[in-house]
Amino acid sequence: MALYLTGKRLAWGLSRRGRKALALSGRDALCLRGRALPELGRVGEVVGVEVGLLLDLLEKGYTPLLAPIALDEEGPLNVNADTAAGAVAGALGWPAVFLTDVEGVYRNPKDPKTRFPRLTPKEVEALKEEGVIQGGMIPKVEAALAALRAGAPWAAVAKGERGVLRRLLSGEGGTLFSPS
Repeated sequence: MALYLTGKRLAWGLSRRGRKALALSGRDALCLRGRALPELGRVGEVVGVEVGLLLDLLEKGYTPLLAPIALDEEGPLNVNADTAAGAVAGALGWPAVFLTDVEGVYRNPKDPKTRFPRLTPKEVEALKEEGVIQGGMIPKVEAALAALRAGAPWAAVAKGERGVLRRLLSGEGGTLFSPS
C-alpha cells in the first residue's frame, strides 16, 4: 500500500511536469501474476506480466508506475521491487537498470577503481563463489540476471544520479550485464 501511494504521489508530480503518469499496482488488471514463496508467507515472485496493458498505456503517452504487488490464486503477494522491475523489463524485451548508491559492482567494495564495467552470468557466478559479490549487492545482481533470463537484452546496476544512462552506456559508470 505504501508503494502504491508513493506511486500516486510520483504520478501527480510527473503529470504536473507535463508527462502523463498513472500509478498502478500489479493487482490492477492482473498486471503482475505471481507465485508464492511458501517459506516467506505472502511474499512471491512474478510469473507473468500483462504486457498488452503496459504497451497500450505507453502508446497513449502514459508512464505506468507499477507497485510490486502480484496476484496468485489466493490473493496479493509482496514482490521485491527490483525483481518485479526485472520481470517487467524482460517481458517487454527492454533493458533494465537497477539504481543503487554505488557506481556498480566492485572487486573491492572500498575501492571504486575496481568497478567491473561489464559482467556475464558465468562471471557473476564465479565472483559470488569467490565472495566478491556479497551483501546488499547480491539482490541487485540477482535481479539483473533474472531480467536477462526473462528476456531483457541487457541489465545494469548503477548509481542513481543525474546522467546515469549516459555514463552507463559510455562505460564510465555502472556495471552492465549481458547474456554472454
